[in-house]
Amino acid sequence: MDANTLEGYRRRLVEVRRALAGEVVARTREGFALGTDAVQDMADEAANTYARQVLLGLSERERRQLLEIDGALARIERGEYGICEACGEPIAPARLEALPYATLCVECKANQEQGEG
Repeated sequence: MDANTLEGYRRRLVEVRRALAGEVVARTREGFALGTDAVQDMADEAANTYARQVLLGLSERERRQLLEIDGALARIERGEYGICEACGEPIAPARLEALPYATLCVECKANQEQGEG
């Protein structure tokens, strides 16, 4: 992969990381702010608890995605970006465009998912 293409992926990953980090912080704050009213009936409290769990769950998924992005940035630094961790072949540019933190090529990812199902 040439240096310009690699730098483009790096910039994109940094931008996505910055946006996700902001979302995680905002949703976490929103989740903790729910239900802070002094007076709530049991239904309101249950609805707020559920909403808080959904928001915090979303931020956990986003936190995992942040870790995957950090891994991709580290692979760029090590010169290993865009190489499938399973077979060692290059990951198709179309896959990296769709999922810039992908660690597996399409075929290895399909094999992994078949093994999990």
